[in-house]
Amino acid sequence: MKLKIAIILITVVVLLCCKLTDCIIHNLHNIAIYSVKDIYDYFKHKKYRNFNYFGIDMFVGMFGHGKTLSLANQATLLYKKYGDSIQFISNIKLNGIPYTPLVNFNQLVDLGTQDSDYQGTVVIIDEISSVLSHRNYSNFPLELIGLLCQQRKRHVYIMCTAQRFFMVDKIWRSITTRVIDCHKYWRLQHGEIYDAWDYENASNASMLKRQDHVWWFVKDSAYNAYDTSEMVDKDSCSNFISNEEAIVRKGLDSGRICNDLAVGKPSRKAKKFLRRK
Repeated sequence: MKLKIAIILITVVVLLCCKLTDCIIHNLHNIAIYSVKDIYDYFKHKKYRNFNYFGIDMFVGMFGHGKTLSLANQATLLYKKYGDSIQFISNIKLNGIPYTPLVNFNQLVDLGTQDSDYQGTVVIIDEISSVLSHRNYSNFPLELIGLLCQQRKRHVYIMCTAQRFFMVDKIWRSITTRVIDCHKYWRLQHGEIYDAWDYENASNASMLKRQDHVWWFVKDSAYNAYDTSEMVDKDSCSNFISNEEAIVRKGLDSGRICNDLAVGKPSRKAKKFLRRK
């Protein structure tokens, strides 16, 4: 009994010494007032309908792993939820979703800066590593960097796919938000979600701690939701940059070095490995 009381007292003392606890105690009246106010505003203005997606999600996986399938499924879910209140810009054909074909990056520069009937924009780029090697996309407009750094403010959400994360241009990798590692087993699709910064700084995904993961069942409608043949037909070999230029842009000339110390959230396996060092 005495031990339990001692543990309770120690816990209370620790909590009282915590700055967060101190902040909460001194603002209980504000917490009560603003909780009611924010909940009221949330339902009155129907903020649950607001488009709150932003950043760059990259779906990675080899042929047949379901990366484009997962991307198209996410696009379908977004369209079902938000309907025509959001616009889609895509370099692949989307079936059942109104979209504008993506021809070059200049189309994206002014997104979110002008009055629009849309509350947000979803940009879909299949095979981003190949796209960035295409002459139409090989030069980043300086204004585009501003867009990519203000995606939340401009309500722009970009989804792209690549066979390997490190095959993508190093500038694009540096501004990616999340990496979704895709694997498909029959009609069961699995996606492991990682922080892109951690993924960039460790060459072995097994050393990383995933943020989350999803499973979903693939119906025929999911297979029929997109068509990549149009994108492939338009890409002639003469329109791609040289191998030397592509290697420099991807940052492969310096080689890959596994920097486990730079990983923000290492897995248990990584922690054991670092302790042995």
